[in-house]
Amino acid sequence: MISTAHRFIFIHAPKTGGNSIQLVLEPFSDDRRTVGAGQDGRQRFGIEGPITRRKHAKLADYGASLGAALESFQVIVVARDPLTRAVSFFYSPHRWAREAELGQRPAFQRARFEQELKRLRSITAMLTIDGEVRRPDHILRFESLAADLAMLTRTLRLPPTGPLPHVNASAATRALRDEALADPWVRGLVTDRYADDYALLGYPKP
Repeated sequence: MISTAHRFIFIHAPKTGGNSIQLVLEPFSDDRRTVGAGQDGRQRFGIEGPITRRKHAKLADYGASLGAALESFQVIVVARDPLTRAVSFFYSPHRWAREAELGQRPAFQRARFEQELKRLRSITAMLTIDGEVRRPDHILRFESLAADLAMLTRTLRLPPTGPLPHVNASAATRALRDEALADPWVRGLVTDRYADDYALLGYPKP
């Protein structure tokens, strides 16, 4: 999501609370929500604009469009512990839509988990251009998202935006998520796959 008026770019890494952030920042951006199959426009939606081609656009996508002008934009990203982010991604509601239609509940499966993670880019990768990581100007923490967003809007001199909406919640129960989070195999896989995020974002390895 980009705002040429306020000179910011928000990089929406999946499962970091980005839908909530985009709902708040949309009125100040060049972009608008789109609604496709299986989307309701609030819990799930797309984002498009003159420069933004997709909701989870990488910084390199903006760099390709803006060239040297990219340096005049402040880059915003939400950081989240890679372990909880990976488990949340696995239990994203749309990944379990077919089971839900059949009345089946989500269940943890190692093979499926490993396969799904191949689709989840690291946050670091989304901030990389030509092999170089562009450190964001503003890092919001998933763990303190409402407070961090309030501080960001003040820094950007945006009008008050009201409470942060909570959308796109996990399809799994807390017990099911906790079981995956405690699994040594899951911890090892995530630590190896997202080593760059642990280094960049400062979360302790499990």
